[in-house]
Amino acid sequence: MQKNNKSKDPVVEKLNGIAVALSLLIISTFLYMYPEYLGINIISNIIGTILGIIGLVGFILEIGKFDEDFSEGFKYLGVGIFLTLIIIICLIFLQYFFVRIIILFLGLLSIYSLLLGVFYIVYIVINKTDKKQSIKGVLAATLNVLIFVLTVLQLLEILNIEF
Repeated sequence: MQKNNKSKDPVVEKLNGIAVALSLLIISTFLYMYPEYLGINIISNIIGTILGIIGLVGFILEIGKFDEDFSEGFKYLGVGIFLTLIIIICLIFLQYFFVRIIILFLGLLSIYSLLLGVFYIVYIVINKTDKKQSIKGVLAATLNVLIFVLTVLQLLEILNIEF
């Protein structure tokens, strides 16, 4: 038997991870646009939201691996998004006074983390001498924000909240 000692190219692994994450987000978007696809709207919305969250977290992690400078900013964004989702779930299912007080502190941490991540990424993009890297960073940050908005819209649709 012959052993395969080839080490995988790290760029190919990162691209593979991004492709998987974007695939999940595309399917999530499809289910958001056509909630009747699975026959029951609530099932389509729940599955779409779960796929969207997994895709979002995966995308943030994979993009953060490309450039070590941006990885810290994407980690903060990921934490902020995760805390925001926890807050939304708690607001829906837990209507107790002490939970709402805890949610205030979680909201503070969530906003802090989101802003810190955005500020960190903007700072890196502005100070980069390589314009190609700067453009890549801006596009990645913009895509992350759009993905987050899509996930929030899916949650609002599941909860039948109109704005």
